[in-house]
Amino acid sequence: MATLCLAALLPASAYAQQSFVPAVIATPGSLSGVLYSVYGGTLVKSSDLGKTWIPLYVTEAGLPQPPVNGFEVDTNDPNTLYLATTTAAGLFWKSTDAGATWTKANTGLPANGPAPDYFAQLQDGGTLLYVKCGNQFFKSSNLGKNWLSQGTLPGSTGHIAIAPSSRALVYYVEPATLQVSFSNDEGHSWQPSGTIPAKLSNTVITGMAVPFYNAFALYVSVDGQGSSQAAYASFDGGVTFTDQTGLGLGLFTKLSTYTTGPSYAITAGLQGTFRSTDSGQSWQLLGSTGDRHGVSAVDPTLRTTVYGVSTLFGSPAPTALTSSLDGATTWSVIASTITPTIAKPAPLISLTLEEGAPYAAPFNITVAEDPTWKLPVTVATSGEPWIQLSSASGTTPLTNSITINTAGLAPGTYTSTLTIQAPGSYNKSVSVPVQLTVRPLGSLGPGYVISTVVGNGNLTDTKTSGVATGLGIGSAKALTFDGSGNLLISASNHLWKLTGSNLALLAGNGIQSSSGDGPDPLAASLSDPDAIALDSDGAIYMVEYTPQRVRKLANGLMSTYLDMTRFNLNLTAGSHSLMILTAAANGTLLTAPPGLISFDGARLLVKTAYAFSDPYGMAADSAGNLYISDRGLNQIVKITPEGRTSVFAGTGQPGFSGDGGPALAAALNAPAGLAFDAQGTLYIADSANHRIRTIASDGTIRTIAGSGIPGFSGDGKTADFASLKNPLAVAVDNAGNIFVADYGNNRVRMLSLQATPAPKIGAMQGPSFATKLSPGGLFTLYGQQLAGPAAPSQVTTAPWPREMAATSVTINGVLAPLYYVSATQINGQIPFETALGAATATVTANGSPAASIAFPVIAAQPDVLVQGGGTQAIAVNQDFTVNTPTAPAHAGDYEVVYLSGIGIPDHAVATGAGSPTAEPLARSQYPYSITLNGTATQTFFLGYAPGFPALVQGNFQIPVGLAAGDYSLIVTVNGAGSTPTILSVR
Repeated sequence: MATLCLAALLPASAYAQQSFVPAVIATPGSLSGVLYSVYGGTLVKSSDLGKTWIPLYVTEAGLPQPPVNGFEVDTNDPNTLYLATTTAAGLFWKSTDAGATWTKANTGLPANGPAPDYFAQLQDGGTLLYVKCGNQFFKSSNLGKNWLSQGTLPGSTGHIAIAPSSRALVYYVEPATLQVSFSNDEGHSWQPSGTIPAKLSNTVITGMAVPFYNAFALYVSVDGQGSSQAAYASFDGGVTFTDQTGLGLGLFTKLSTYTTGPSYAITAGLQGTFRSTDSGQSWQLLGSTGDRHGVSAVDPTLRTTVYGVSTLFGSPAPTALTSSLDGATTWSVIASTITPTIAKPAPLISLTLEEGAPYAAPFNITVAEDPTWKLPVTVATSGEPWIQLSSASGTTPLTNSITINTAGLAPGTYTSTLTIQAPGSYNKSVSVPVQLTVRPLGSLGPGYVISTVVGNGNLTDTKTSGVATGLGIGSAKALTFDGSGNLLISASNHLWKLTGSNLALLAGNGIQSSSGDGPDPLAASLSDPDAIALDSDGAIYMVEYTPQRVRKLANGLMSTYLDMTRFNLNLTAGSHSLMILTAAANGTLLTAPPGLISFDGARLLVKTAYAFSDPYGMAADSAGNLYISDRGLNQIVKITPEGRTSVFAGTGQPGFSGDGGPALAAALNAPAGLAFDAQGTLYIADSANHRIRTIASDGTIRTIAGSGIPGFSGDGKTADFASLKNPLAVAVDNAGNIFVADYGNNRVRMLSLQATPAPKIGAMQGPSFATKLSPGGLFTLYGQQLAGPAAPSQVTTAPWPREMAATSVTINGVLAPLYYVSATQINGQIPFETALGAATATVTANGSPAASIAFPVIAAQPDVLVQGGGTQAIAVNQDFTVNTPTAPAHAGDYEVVYLSGIGIPDHAVATGAGSPTAEPLARSQYPYSITLNGTATQTFFLGYAPGFPALVQGNFQIPVGLAAGDYSLIVTVNGAGSTPTILSVR
């Protein structure tokens, strides 16, 4: 009997269905059957009331989608959706086809600055949209086509609420002071109205709303440290407030009210729901005992139909999507599944390497909605021999990597495609373009030379002092400098000090424990400190992660400065980072999953709340902004002195990409230590990428050390050839040297910038000394120190490269093609793109500072090439000999003369490319003539020499009967004549 294979009858997508628990955020009404949610950072949609779901792609499928700062379905059109997101993601998007396609709808919103942190839709004769961006308030009356400013809010960090039944009434509450401000002209002008009477520190407004049934009623949910956390309500426009606890209302995040039906107050974590059936006169807490049931969305048509999630008693993790048809009294489970999306590891892998440089980069193949979901995938490149994968197939989450081998590759650009296929996913496959640029050895500039300054690679040593490279220090984790410029190092439960080339042990007996406070720091036990900081008196502080302590070493005495376990902050674990400030600035800063933590010697408080995963390094710029690396989120977060938070670098996807572009679009992999230099450059220990990267003041990220291949190698070479292994910390000294805690190699290594002097430019002219140049013409640049160590160098084939022997020349910002480079001379072509007028040529050699020279550019300036720097023209006789006094031309012969400088031809030629070898040829577009001693010749052709870049040839006939002699040859184009040269006739 044949066995029926059920799997063969199922569509491929059936294998991929994943059970999940979405929290519904919007529905256009039960009759439509449509629900919307956010899962794993992606909008998702169900058309069957939550049973099956599909992802919605605002941007390219597989890439991280714009964060959802606000989402609405248009009340008048269920196919129109609105999405408020971050500034980096475009601020505001709109879909008119129920989420199938999206377009930006941000005209009139600020291109820079804070992202929308409030979004509301109101109805008043049509759909009105409102967003708050920092202290700016905007409105759109035409469905997001454009936005107009409503005015400036009383502050930037507060919350606002618009009265849905009377849009002229708008309220604002400042969290720090709980001051309430009121506008009765739709946000154009403001006046203070009252203060919420909560007595709390570190106040946080968790929710704020005006109910539909009373435009003068303002509800504000206030959390913080103290005994008066509560929901407060004002019924006189924000003048006076009363605690609503006695009416049954507690802390909430959102109010859902309408003209009819119950009102709902949604709780944080969806651990139950407050419901009122009498317009807020009393509230009932539902679903808060036993297994929790919390409302997340209310049907706008049937107000007793609600959607939410259930959680098991004692756990905040949602276990099921649920719905209720009786206003959250009884609940039914909806078994939800989704067709997942295969995530794209990076938008593009683009890298530039020197000849022979090694390279490797890890990438993770995951499901976008949940990186733990399992999905079979296959991985392939387009077959180029220089790129290799570590794995061709597997099941997500799959750790993979590419290795690039540039050995034997000539300088140039190479491309490949990385393709990940998952037939069971919604998007089926993703492709990542790979672009490799190979540059000549030394052409990426001098870069940094890497060396080992501390450690011999051993985990332990019996010696406590000596030559730094001769001691075994173990795994280096943290670095900083003391007031005398000595480097302090935390490594394997020890604290070391490097002075010159000598290393000495300051504290720690090597036993991992937080104990032994007293006058003998060498007998004390340290718990592998993750960060070191000093105060203004030179005292040393070390943060110990596991025991949740900060230890202090001052005047030879070891003590415990802070025991985090004594404070009820639910940190779960300690902190990896530490910063000592003045007492007036709250003394000490640390980070933990709840956010930025401050300690003033008595209180440990959440200074700025942020949902960190594994915060690690912390650094401050000159303006007082803090930058915190998060190894779990693969991002760097910026916190301003006012407490505003934003992502500064990293897409959130682990991997390596983005060099040469904006740091926000780059992939990091467990970024750890951070440090700033005096120029404002941020240095990053990109730990799982085994690299050191920088972010310049313009936001551009690049790699300065590490090939990505974990290991120990490269000392004495430029750092792009070096191998690091999980670097955890960086520190920059006053001379600009970068010190790296090379954790996996049990060493501290140093990056020293190679010093290369700037070129010295003498002159910029044509090949035969013309002082004016023209687009497309040849140039000769004279000077000193014009090239790197590979010079002299010359090419004889087209197209000409834009860089040779580590030298490049830009003319008005466009790289010029070069065909000869030496230390004293550069020859190349003026780009056809060069505009007429004053131009500037800028030269860099072997990574040197730039040197520039100005010169004039005119439409045409013919410049006849001469032999050996003399005055004899380079011309070819009819018998193919080069014209000289001993090999002359004859009267009536046809002659070819070579020159430069006729400008842009009548048919376009690409800069640096060979000219056409067949019609249409590239002829002069200007009037021209060739004369001998002032006598016009019959000229048959003047144009770019076929097959050659920049070179021009003139074909003419020597007049019949011309007497023997040496003649002055002049080529004139567009009224400009060449310097006279000699043509010999016999």
